[in-house]
Amino acid sequence: MRRLHGVMLDKIHLAPEIIDPEAVLIDLRNRIDDWWTDTLSSATNGFQHPILELNYNLFLTNLYRPSRLFAQTPPLRMPLLRSASYRAISLYRTLHSRRRIAQSYIHLYNIVVLAVSMLYTVGEAEGDIRNFDIGSWRAKALGDIEATQTLLSTFCTGWPGVNRFRQAFAALAANVKVKLIRPGVTNDPPDWALPLPDNGFTNVPDVQQGGEVAQMDMGMPTGDFMFDSGSIDVEAFLSSMGLSEWTSGV
Repeated sequence: MRRLHGVMLDKIHLAPEIIDPEAVLIDLRNRIDDWWTDTLSSATNGFQHPILELNYNLFLTNLYRPSRLFAQTPPLRMPLLRSASYRAISLYRTLHSRRRIAQSYIHLYNIVVLAVSMLYTVGEAEGDIRNFDIGSWRAKALGDIEATQTLLSTFCTGWPGVNRFRQAFAALAANVKVKLIRPGVTNDPPDWALPLPDNGFTNVPDVQQGGEVAQMDMGMPTGDFMFDSGSIDVEAFLSSMGLSEWTSGV
């Protein structure tokens, strides 16, 4: 997992120039699928630990969300991004409820990236603006947002700086909910620019709250990341997540 994460980091975020984004995306997708196939084939007695499926969906989310490869996710890829991001959120919810995931800033970072990615696809009507006219689609979207906010509200409760990020996400979610509750309201699409090279995090030692919580390897770089606990607004929130500013239309 760490090797694959390093390859994605190098090809998407550290490469000085990306000449053929589609070729990079296809190469990374094949690497992700090969890793997942090998993982499934090596599972003992067919048992697959949920943390591995969680990593698979994290890889897909980081591949298809706005990045240096594509400033905006193409409409045809929106359903895949929504499916991967919300599946990972669901797995986080299950692991958290069973106390099988460490409460740390690195996991909180993952959850917020997944949450914003999922919210982004909903705000874009998952690639087809006509979905706003479908009652069942709007109902599921509202349910997904509610479940995501519940996870955010219970993860790393009381930790420095966390509440400001919850509030920033709630502000984004509230504006997307307007589109879902009142489908006649239409706004300009959000302006997603390229991620900033510096994501605004500082390495700190791994932190874990009390209780029997399993420490899981998420395939991320060594060390956790501390959120800036100072005053923060929505734009700073998105920039600090490496997602840049989501300003207009929300």
